[in-house]
Amino acid sequence: MAMEDGTRDIINNLRIASPCPMLWGDMQRTHEEAVRFCGDCHKKVYDVSKMSAKETTMLLQKAEVSGASICMQLYRRADGTILTDDCPVGMRRIRDTWRKLRSTAAAFVVFLCSQSLFAQGKDLAAQSKSSSTRPRVPVPSDSAVPPPPPGVRFGGMIPPPPILAGKPAMTDWRAVAMKNESVKRLADKIAEKEKQATATNVEKLEVLQLRYNMAQEASKQGIPSFALQELSSIQKDIQTASESANFQTNESAKRMSLMKDVLNAKMAASNKLGVTDTKCIQDELDKLK
Repeated sequence: MAMEDGTRDIINNLRIASPCPMLWGDMQRTHEEAVRFCGDCHKKVYDVSKMSAKETTMLLQKAEVSGASICMQLYRRADGTILTDDCPVGMRRIRDTWRKLRSTAAAFVVFLCSQSLFAQGKDLAAQSKSSSTRPRVPVPSDSAVPPPPPGVRFGGMIPPPPILAGKPAMTDWRAVAMKNESVKRLADKIAEKEKQATATNVEKLEVLQLRYNMAQEASKQGIPSFALQELSSIQKDIQTASESANFQTNESAKRMSLMKDVLNAKMAASNKLGVTDTKCIQDELDKLK
């Protein structure tokens, strides 16, 4: 599966775990078009329709790794897909058309209100000429404003997609990674080697090397969250193996070299995810010098 297909799959499977009734229009604007600030919960809210699929998946991973709580506003179409800023042409056309219709409908209502007030003003002028008693100016009610035509109202030709807002559910990034063809290929190789009842130290190191390659591929494919999880697991397995097994000199050298690669890859994945506390990783790297 291509990277684009994988991220699209992640987006379309997004669910809102904790729905929120707060309206986007009632939130405080920020310098970013896709981000607003909610005064009720005092945190940022992200409109996925104004973000690319890649930006959205990276935001989700950063939030989960850091433990931060984020809120999102999603627009889900009838076919189950969620609108993003880099969606295919057909989806983008529907999204942009809906936005234009929403603006048109609002302008239409304002126009009708102004026309109603203008007409009432003319009636008042006529009444004041024919009567010595000045009448009260009637205040137009919402019911006095006729609805927009069928082609403009939201229930007309192109209805808006349902809006889902709130805290998104946690994502299983390992499951996401396994849907990527290049990552899954390496996972299958690892599974084949692990089927062996007994394995030499060399073969065990080969499995660890494959797992490292798989983590690197996952990070390359835009899934650094899974990569970081796998690299941490590899690091523990290398430490456990070195404590419980008698390695030959050349095997120990390979193990140390792999450990260094794993730690450097952990540092790179952490940087991708915006993790600032990397002191533990650096301390382990310093021990290998």
